[in-house]
Amino acid sequence: MIIRPYAPVAPQEILDRLELIDPRLGLRLLTLPGGDGKAEWWALTLNWEQNDKRRGDLTDQLFAFDILGYLPLDCSVRDAESYVKNSFLGHKTRPDVNRMLYELDKWNDSIVKDAMKPVEEYGQEMIEANSKTLFQEQGKTVAKVSQYNPPPKKKGRK
Repeated sequence: MIIRPYAPVAPQEILDRLELIDPRLGLRLLTLPGGDGKAEWWALTLNWEQNDKRRGDLTDQLFAFDILGYLPLDCSVRDAESYVKNSFLGHKTRPDVNRMLYELDKWNDSIVKDAMKPVEEYGQEMIEANSKTLFQEQGKTVAKVSQYNPPPKKKGRK
């Protein structure tokens, strides 16, 4: 395995999203030896902390990182999330990676909530505007339909 840190630049949008999870995350290009140049992957890397004892064993601090997983060279921003999450799941026993997995899930939840907010507001507006006639064909009103009334409990056979 050959690591080429001077090779093609990683997609900025993926790098930006990784930095939101943890500033130590990054991507490095890996080329498998003996290949025809097509066996390249982005390695999902986590830079070591400054006080990491492993730093003392390195002659070149450029390699002071762990590889958590891999992304295809042509990975889209949309697909990168799945690759990153699966990489985190493979290392979730590490406290730092477990925290990153939590941050990723929290970020995704906020994206979903933000995306659903206009839909929920529009739905509420439509219910309020049409509540008198919305379920008229079924002989019900919004208030009766929107409230959950569990069915009465059946008494046991005698």
